[in-house]
Amino acid sequence: MDDTAFDYLKIVLFGACETGLGGDNATNLVNTMYDKGADVVIGFKVEVWNFEIMAWTEAFFESLSNGDTVGEAMLIADDYVQSIPSLRDLDTTTPNERYVLGSTEMVIC
Repeated sequence: MDDTAFDYLKIVLFGACETGLGGDNATNLVNTMYDKGADVVIGFKVEVWNFEIMAWTEAFFESLSNGDTVGEAMLIADDYVQSIPSLRDLDTTTPNERYVLGSTEMVIC
């Protein structure tokens, strides 16, 4: 495989269960993709609820498309999920359950 295959990936979001499990010291999808050259990689340390991650992802990418940084987009997505009454008590996409590598100051679009 070409060692530069992932060098053009600006952002990777793994909206699936335990893709960042174990953090820095683990063999997980976040660490693997970052080590392969992606600029920013986001995963989750826990099981995520499909409807929660779908709402979070929609708000996240909409925020990025408006010119927000990755960090700002994550916070906007957090706030959006918390504004939905049926999701308010879930916490699988919160900062404590996210695992991120790369600069959250990056503007993607």
